[in-house]
Amino acid sequence: MLKLDRVKNVHIVGAGGIGLSAVAKLLHHEGKKVSGSDVASSETTKELEALGIKVAYRHLAKNVPEGADLLIYSGAVPASNPERRAARERDIAECSYFDFLGEYSRSKWTVAVSGTNGKSTTTALLGLMLERAGFDPTVIVGSKVRTWPGRNLRLGKGKYFVVEACEHEANMLKLYPQMIVLTNIEEDHLDFYRDLAHIRETFQAYVDHLPPDGQLILNADDHVSFFELEPSTPFVSYGMQNAADYMARHVKVGAASQTFEIIALAKLKEVLGEFTLRVPGRFNVMNAMAA
Repeated sequence: MLKLDRVKNVHIVGAGGIGLSAVAKLLHHEGKKVSGSDVASSETTKELEALGIKVAYRHLAKNVPEGADLLIYSGAVPASNPERRAARERDIAECSYFDFLGEYSRSKWTVAVSGTNGKSTTTALLGLMLERAGFDPTVIVGSKVRTWPGRNLRLGKGKYFVVEACEHEANMLKLYPQMIVLTNIEEDHLDFYRDLAHIRETFQAYVDHLPPDGQLILNADDHVSFFELEPSTPFVSYGMQNAADYMARHVKVGAASQTFEIIALAKLKEVLGEFTLRVPGRFNVMNAMAA
């Protein structure tokens, strides 16, 4: 088992990716020595260099620094990559991006945001809500949030870790969340999954991975996740059309924002408040409800 607390010197192959660049920033701010490589310079790699992280722009064995005790690689980087080969030859531990997230999630109260659509938006909205509420979360998101200095990373000192959990190659199964937010389940990544039934079976294994006291958030308007999954833990539902624990109604779309009410069915349709969302699209009302 990977012991992150013992790691001091990390090399990241594919450091310009949206996920691994967040990991590079996270480890750098935790005081670890971080280096990386990618195929070309980008805005993201320049952000890393501005922090003092050395990034090489060609995959060569010599990029792996002396003293490295962990190499983290993108899922797009094959085992034949020169840097990965060098790590194995030097007995340097290797792990994928999601292997790292899985191990990191063990040390936090982790909220994993999953689903075919809306993951990045929901992850960002949830992170912003927890931040505004004073919970000081750590967040890794597959997009960039303008108000966060780290853009795709928010560093926090609180117990909560919010992470976007991709279903590609069943990577979300590597995480250890206490809460899963599941936006929807549709056909996607058919280069890996056989069909929708295979996707559903994998998500079933995912929600079964929750601990007995875990929490699950489901979209009542999504047929597959709400009506076909069989969660073993209690869940809370949200929606706009089908009956759910929390429902959005009276959606009003303006030129630059939209407003809506949230009602709680369990409390005899008590109105919890009116909310303003400064992003367009009714689908973003659902993303905000999930968050």
